[in-house]
Amino acid sequence: MGVRAMFRRRCLAMLGAALLLAAGPLWAAGDGEPPRAEAGRPAPDVTFTTLDGRTLRLSDFRGRPVMLWFITTWCPSCTASARELDRRIEELDETDLAIVVLKLYENLGYEGPPLARFVEDNAPGLRDHPRVVWGEADFETSRIYDPQAITDLYWLIDRDGILWGSERAPAATFTTILDFAEMQ
Repeated sequence: MGVRAMFRRRCLAMLGAALLLAAGPLWAAGDGEPPRAEAGRPAPDVTFTTLDGRTLRLSDFRGRPVMLWFITTWCPSCTASARELDRRIEELDETDLAIVVLKLYENLGYEGPPLARFVEDNAPGLRDHPRVVWGEADFETSRIYDPQAITDLYWLIDRDGILWGSERAPAATFTTILDFAEMQ
């Protein structure tokens, strides 16, 4: 890659970072205040559309621990996390953890491959895994669970639907996910 191309990429990355920092107030600009996702409180129930076109609710997973993970398809950290989960899914198969992976609303405004392509390229073993659901978050879901528009963010939700907390980068925090799943 030439110097000009590297400079352009860095400028675009800096612009992207600035836009992401500004996105928090944009999420909050909607009508009324949405429920807030907050550790120790019930997980706000939201709907989402799966890759195969079904509409599901988060409450459909009540009775099972859930990792609710928000990604964008252009995010390098999301790519690394998808590959890590694909590689280590057998460790989670020993638990009852359901993994719900949602692409943030409109990919946070950046171009990236479609979600189905992202899955095929980075986590093909998870495409049809019985406990992994891939889907698209609408604006409200993105605003409720990720008001600051942070990529590669996940929430851990217990069997009773209570939020335990959020973390970033499942690739870097896999043991946290595994420990949570084993406690449930």
